[in-house]
Amino acid sequence: MVSFPVYVSDDAHAVILFPSFEKMQGSMERIDVENNEYQAWDATGHVLELTVEISKSEWLKIAQSDRVLPQSEFAEIKAKAVPYRDPEPLLRNLGRALGIVRN
Repeated sequence: MVSFPVYVSDDAHAVILFPSFEKMQGSMERIDVENNEYQAWDATGHVLELTVEISKSEWLKIAQSDRVLPQSEFAEIKAKAVPYRDPEPLLRNLGRALGIVRN
């Protein structure tokens, strides 16, 4: 069983900390999963296998492998991780870019 949060590294070696399955599936690209462009680990350091299902609504499948990272290697991944953030609405981004919205 996969333990959240899940750490995902993309092909640019950025690491994102996902709090839930829904956030992962909503953020990750299906084609990138198919092309094996992500590496993933659960909260316990188990290596995860990411695959694509036929279903459109829940297309991401996550399986925990028997492999566990050494603590020192997993600590490096956790140190690089940035928490997942929901994307801001487009209008808010445009407003901020145009100097209309200030936060």
